[in-house]
Amino acid sequence: MTTKEFALCTGYSEAIICAILNGKSPITSEIAMQFENVTLIPAHYWMSHQKGYDEYLKKEFHTHPSTSSNCNTIYCCFY
Repeated sequence: MTTKEFALCTGYSEAIICAILNGKSPITSEIAMQFENVTLIPAHYWMSHQKGYDEYLKKEFHTHPSTSSNCNTIYCCFY
């Protein structure tokens, strides 16, 4: 499924889906529920990934504070 197709299925714009996939927009509980409706993967799975990503960013910032703020693109893959 392409991002455009996924966007159509979820009711979100392709720009929002791309922002989520690139780590520039969070997966909210509302978005997680919509992802569940489309993928049949439980919302808690999506929320768990968001929590893990948030923890990663916090650790990365504390480990490398001077370089973390310069990281503009983070690519995420959902299987």
